[in-house]
Amino acid sequence: MGSEHSAAPAMMPVITVDSADPYERGRMIGARAKTWIDGSLELYTRVFEHYTGLEWPRVVEHAQAFRAVISDYSPAILAEIDGMADGAGVGRGDILALNVRSEIMFGLKITPPAECTSFFAAAEATADGHVLMGQNWDWKPGCLSTTILLDVDQGPDAPGYMTIVEAGLLAKTGFNSAGVGLATNTLISPFDKGEPGIPYHVLLRAVLNCTTVAQAEDLLARAACSASANYLLADAAGSAVSVETWPGQRGALARVHADQGTIGHSNCFVCDVGFDDVGAQEIPDGPERVRQVCDLLAGARGRLNVRTLHQICQSHGDLHPNSICRHPDESLEPIAQLMTVASVIYDLTDRIAHVCLGTPCTAERRPYRPRFAMREA
Repeated sequence: MGSEHSAAPAMMPVITVDSADPYERGRMIGARAKTWIDGSLELYTRVFEHYTGLEWPRVVEHAQAFRAVISDYSPAILAEIDGMADGAGVGRGDILALNVRSEIMFGLKITPPAECTSFFAAAEATADGHVLMGQNWDWKPGCLSTTILLDVDQGPDAPGYMTIVEAGLLAKTGFNSAGVGLATNTLISPFDKGEPGIPYHVLLRAVLNCTTVAQAEDLLARAACSASANYLLADAAGSAVSVETWPGQRGALARVHADQGTIGHSNCFVCDVGFDDVGAQEIPDGPERVRQVCDLLAGARGRLNVRTLHQICQSHGDLHPNSICRHPDESLEPIAQLMTVASVIYDLTDRIAHVCLGTPCTAERRPYRPRFAMREA
């Protein structure tokens, strides 16, 4: 089973790194992922030109407003950013800009397009008593060639983690050796103005250092974030909560708890937050995707496993192409199109990721067992 589960997902580069030092860890990631980091920089140069009209050096200038904020929040994460830049042989401002891309767009009064659908199934809702979670991550088709799997050993004082992420960014969805899993959705509130706060991708990275759901929830509650987002948190013991956050002040968040063992989420607030849900307006299929994923989870309750969750990830329905399994809208110019770039299902009980690069209705899903899980077996 070990050799099968350690197989790399088709076409997705796997970068393994071992270092307890954050700068050195970042440098190793940067050096080993240089080709794909260069691809990310090329892609975002085009993305920002399309949405903002800015050339990349001006984007890098905007990013500098977040450097001191990140340093105050976590010197180690900033060291990881700088190490990644040095290892890849690019400017430190370039990697900083990649990691605050959403905040920069909000600051320029541009709403970043986003589409994701996430889910959780507790032991009571699954066929074999395993704890499962995951998501379809939807973004630019160009990310098919810049998405990597990071498998990182941070030494004895922090959990090892794996994350599916665009090269050059700190983290996105993933799970760690403590059994804490993370899925995420962009949200948009009236307070998203790009003002300096703890950036979205910095918080994603910080969550993967947590050893319990409660610790991750507390981390989000104490952070003055700079962009609205949903963080779906779960652990192998079955604890789970979806934390909806927005900028403005520490503790600006709402919580979605499991309904009969399942949670479904997308790009709209599920809680009654008392302000306009801009995301539901800008991404009108978001509320319908929440309804669909929750209905599908409820309909398979007690039978949920990797296969049935994969079928949910493949769902099109009346929303196609803007469905749970999202396909590019051919009526849009290529740089404006979105698609399911990666689809992931995490078995937190067995510490296995089931990973699909591309639309899950067509692309192969393959298991990946992180090195920390192989050592535990």
